[in-house]
Amino acid sequence: MDALLEVNDDWNNTARDVEPETFPTLFERQVLATPDHPAVIADGDPTATLTYDQLNNRANQWAHYLLNNGVGPERLVAVAV
Repeated sequence: MDALLEVNDDWNNTARDVEPETFPTLFERQVLATPDHPAVIADGDPTATLTYDQLNNRANQWAHYLLNNGVGPERLVAVAV
């Protein structure tokens, strides 16, 4: 039982301070670090893959489309997938 507590309490003690970041900031950082790595694999099919760079480009296209159609910051948008 003591060994289990050691694993649970001591080995798993990985808490650390991190700077608060938004998802877009973290995603952009990942795009810059690994632009050609797979970001999305549809239905487990490796031929239906988007890289981080491709996904970022598509997200930016959607963002510009929404902005050009009057959707601004802090507005809710329904998305059907």
